[in-house]
Amino acid sequence: MSAPILRILSITLCQFLSAFIWVAVLPAADMNPGIPVGSKIPAFEAKDQKGVVQTFESIRGPKGAFLVFYRSADW
Repeated sequence: MSAPILRILSITLCQFLSAFIWVAVLPAADMNPGIPVGSKIPAFEAKDQKGVVQTFESIRGPKGAFLVFYRSADW
C-alpha cells in the first residue's frame, strides 16, 4: 500500500480506538437507563401505528400490559 493510504488507515484506526475507549470508560452512573426496574411508569400519551392516542390505562388489560419501544429507521 502507498504511504497516503496507510496514513489514512492509521488515522481512522486511531479515531475508532479513541471513541471505543471513551465509551468503555464512561461510568455506568453517567448513563441514564431510564425508569428503574420495578418502578411504576409515569403517565404518558402516545400515538399507536394507526395514529390513535393511547395511554397506559387505555391499553392495560386484566393482567397488565407489555410495552415495547424501539426506534425505527425513519425517526
